[in-house]
Amino acid sequence: PPPPPVYLPPAPIFTWTGIYIGGQVGYAWADTHEQVRGFAGFTGVGPIFFDDALGGSPNGVIGGAHVGYNYQIPGWSWFSSSGIVIGLEGSVDGTSMSRTVIAPDIGLTARTRAEVQGSIRGRVGFAWDRVLIYGTGGVAFGGFRTDFSIPLFGSNDFSTTRVGWTAGGG
Repeated sequence: PPPPPVYLPPAPIFTWTGIYIGGQVGYAWADTHEQVRGFAGFTGVGPIFFDDALGGSPNGVIGGAHVGYNYQIPGWSWFSSSGIVIGLEGSVDGTSMSRTVIAPDIGLTARTRAEVQGSIRGRVGFAWDRVLIYGTGGVAFGGFRTDFSIPLFGSNDFSTTRVGWTAGGG
């Protein structure tokens, strides 16, 4: 008699393997309180010191896009019937988030804007058919621009990029 056929497990009905793209839009806000203290110089009546509380609530619309790739390793985990999922995702957002502060003692006006932010993250998780429990983490960045002016001294602006970390799950 011929040998029995080789058993091939059926292809999964659902898989997490593949590339994906998406978009997001939202609104962001914060509440900040800062204190500026300093010495503004001497006048005909003596030294001038200033002490201003700079508050403000930066807020604005935020939106962007993300792209990623997941690879599902079926049956690789004793903990999950559908396997382990590993992946990589990147996102970038533009934002109108800004705040303006005024220090009346010295006439300082400053406006700070968060212009762009994003991240690149790795992902690892356990899949159960259409359910994925995962952890993610990686590097995050944000681009900021500040414009400021002080009467009689002029104005200036500068940009900076901050880099940090991000972590999450779902």
